[in-house]
Amino acid sequence: MAYTNVDIRITSARGFIGRQDRYIATIVYGRQRERTQFSFPAEEWRALETDFREQGLRSISDMRGPVINDSNVVRRFGRVLFQALFDSNRAVARLYESIVAQEEEVRLRLYIEDSRLLNLPWEMLFDPRHNAYLALRRSPKFSIVRWNGRKQPDFELSVPKLRILIVTSQPRNMVDVAVERELENIRLVLSPLVRDGRVEMCVIEAKPGELGRVRNGTWHILHFIGHGERGELIMLDENGYARRVEAEAIPSELPLEVRLVILNSCYGGKQHQVFAFTSTANRLMLYGGVPAVLAMLHRIPNESAIVFARAFYTALIGQNEEVRSLESAVVQARSELYGNARESVHWATPVLYMSRGLDVKIGHKKPSPTPLWLVVLLIVLVLLSISFIFARYYLIDMQAGPTAPPVVTGCNVDSSLYTRTTEQQTPSLGTFTPDSGVYTRTVKNSVIGISNGGTFFDMQRGKEANELLSRAASEYQKGNDAAYDAYLRDIIDSVDPTNAEAQIYYENYRILKSGKPYITVVLGTSFTKSNMGGTRDVLQGAVTAQKNHNALLEGALNALPSRLPDNHFQGCPSVVVLIANSGDDENNTQLVADQIKTLARLHQSVVGVLGWTLSAHAINARSYLADSNLLMLSPTASSKGLTNTPRFYRIVPEDDRQAHLMVQYLAKRHSNSMKRVAIFRQLRDNYSSSLGNVFRENLEDVFPEVKIYNGQYFQGDAQSIEQALRQAVEGEGVKVICFAGYVGEASLLLNALQKHIDANDQRYRDILIVGGDAISILANYPANQRGLDHLLVTSFATSDEWEWLASRGIQQANERAVLQFRETYKRYFQNDQLQLANGFYGIDCDVMLGYDALNVLLETYRLMVAEGNGTCGRCLMSDALVKLQGDRIWQGVSGQISFQASGNNPVNKAVAIATVDVKKKQIKTEEVYGCFFPTVCRNP
Repeated sequence: MAYTNVDIRITSARGFIGRQDRYIATIVYGRQRERTQFSFPAEEWRALETDFREQGLRSISDMRGPVINDSNVVRRFGRVLFQALFDSNRAVARLYESIVAQEEEVRLRLYIEDSRLLNLPWEMLFDPRHNAYLALRRSPKFSIVRWNGRKQPDFELSVPKLRILIVTSQPRNMVDVAVERELENIRLVLSPLVRDGRVEMCVIEAKPGELGRVRNGTWHILHFIGHGERGELIMLDENGYARRVEAEAIPSELPLEVRLVILNSCYGGKQHQVFAFTSTANRLMLYGGVPAVLAMLHRIPNESAIVFARAFYTALIGQNEEVRSLESAVVQARSELYGNARESVHWATPVLYMSRGLDVKIGHKKPSPTPLWLVVLLIVLVLLSISFIFARYYLIDMQAGPTAPPVVTGCNVDSSLYTRTTEQQTPSLGTFTPDSGVYTRTVKNSVIGISNGGTFFDMQRGKEANELLSRAASEYQKGNDAAYDAYLRDIIDSVDPTNAEAQIYYENYRILKSGKPYITVVLGTSFTKSNMGGTRDVLQGAVTAQKNHNALLEGALNALPSRLPDNHFQGCPSVVVLIANSGDDENNTQLVADQIKTLARLHQSVVGVLGWTLSAHAINARSYLADSNLLMLSPTASSKGLTNTPRFYRIVPEDDRQAHLMVQYLAKRHSNSMKRVAIFRQLRDNYSSSLGNVFRENLEDVFPEVKIYNGQYFQGDAQSIEQALRQAVEGEGVKVICFAGYVGEASLLLNALQKHIDANDQRYRDILIVGGDAISILANYPANQRGLDHLLVTSFATSDEWEWLASRGIQQANERAVLQFRETYKRYFQNDQLQLANGFYGIDCDVMLGYDALNVLLETYRLMVAEGNGTCGRCLMSDALVKLQGDRIWQGVSGQISFQASGNNPVNKAVAIATVDVKKKQIKTEEVYGCFFPTVCRNP
């Protein structure tokens, strides 16, 4: 169904509503664009606040409590919102009049970037000149939707049968939400369509077992009936009690191909008070790939929810085969809700979140029989086409002589799995342009895309190095091989030997120039200011694995002493690593993922994606790569939201496991300090939210009497961290702070802690800062970092882990594997002392994880083609990866790595508990849990 889009983007400065803050609204209608500034008049706003409180509500932006019984209050508030957007200047007013003058239905898409405006019910917009609420207008009809700012084409769901999965959650320990009554109403609406075969309805409880049973099925609509909190759904455990599921983890609980999610839950659509796009609905769009989510912005009575559901399904499905718009169904249901209770605000409570338009058509007309003469003609044309293809691609090639791929053994490499360069076929990897669909571009001061040397993403290497990198990139783009070679050698050999990006590009250049067969791995990463050290670490590990693999093929490196046969690498292709960067914003992964899919279509050599390194980026990337057959293996992403994601695997455990092991360690070593504990979370961050939540769950399981204080902070904001610290220590009396976040903010916390200690405040002297793997990366801390002696972290690998195990009599025959890694790492980066750039010592965790991840990907490829499955190419990589078990377990420098046929997490992967030795300036292992070696496991 055709809609006229009117896009409104709202931004603002800092402050609070009612203090004469200026807001900016940009309105786009076709080719017309107007920009206006507005503010909410303080006196009128205070009067509205008073009116709302008299109705039993806390505030305008927090509509909870009884129904408003004064329609004048609702209309007056809607008028204030309307005048702010459309009546603040004449140009905008004229634009609005041109919108309402046209006859097509209008889709008003609100992209609100300022978090303070998100909870306002924009669905109440009231036009005083036409005396109508926009959301209830009849001509033209207005559909008001919350939008994520991404311009995507509308989608039509045309199916013979609409499959609706209804998930109910009535916890035994929470108040009733009238599940049975709402189900009865939905059955009443859908029963005629179920009887004639146009709709299939399935009802299950929100228990893990039942959700797992339907997860791989095809469901078009998922309707959730139950409780919800901000950013959470209340599901059930197997015993029927409440189980809170964070928004970022919800996609892993739901079926994979849902097109619409309906949340009949309290707060299903409400945003966090301080950060945009943290609601359950938006998370499902961003991380679950759901095109549309219908949710409740505020609490809604059961009776109103039932009326809305009945009207919505009737409007969406109907009794015929017409195409019906999702927005139209919402408008009609909203109108019916308004008709039942005009004085209440509940008609404005259902909120539609959309990334793209969704039309629904159920049932198909039976096609008329095809005439016999047309069938015969089609058969003749098909036979002629086959004959032509046979002559063109077989007989002609026979006459021209064979062009068979090089004879290879050992890996049984199929020619479709690698690209062989010859004088007649110049390698195109890296010569990327916008025309090819694979290139780099600048988005908000970040260079994103895919590069093989024509662009350097890491340009924070110092003045001299940056100058050489720019020159090298320029010569590469010109095709000047000699100059490019000289600049890269200068960088790697003398100016900047620790530059892993330059080393990767040079190794690729060397392989491509040699004409040897190769496979391609895309390394997905995020060069961000806060995680620059971790990103560089992963690249250092990956290039060490890449160069070792290629050197082994060339006989330039002694093979690892292991179970592998002598001809393990014989005839195998070399590996080329391309770097894909999504920058600071995880939303950039859509553009980068699209380029990876384009690259995979252009180059059959692409066998998989190594990445992403950050959980939020990995969740987005996997969502956008879902329709490709590329295996995605992350070295570091640990969020629970990635668990059970198809074709995604990781070599590190999920957050739940590292939190569980840390809490077990605390129970053994610090039990006297666990009566009061603080959990600090960074707002709007997937990893921080995931880790903080599992810390809470495990603390409550192990210490039932624990009192938990929840602290929140902003990225890079020392003031919010200081406030959370003082409230935790001075206000709540905690001794242990579980910090869920990254090094940048952990550094600010440690500095704040040390400042209080320097001031002789004894309350801070024995505070323990407990954290996850992300704050164990010493390379990310400043050289003068203070307070590190208060740190206790989980780490997926430590420099002294092998020595710690050996000191306890745990040693394996393949110890030389780690020795070879260390020696080649020292050689490649000219770092005999293993000293980091900031003066700390050791090899960081992410270096070892990057090394192991690429080796696992290469071993997966070897297993696939060794078993004769090479003709299928990359589509069987996932099948091969899960065969890393039993005698095929891969022994990495971070521990043994193996997988099971179900699930995407490594089996019982080792996790270290570590502190920082401030005198030696290095990580110190305190305990190792899990199976570091296949036959040796340590459990709490």
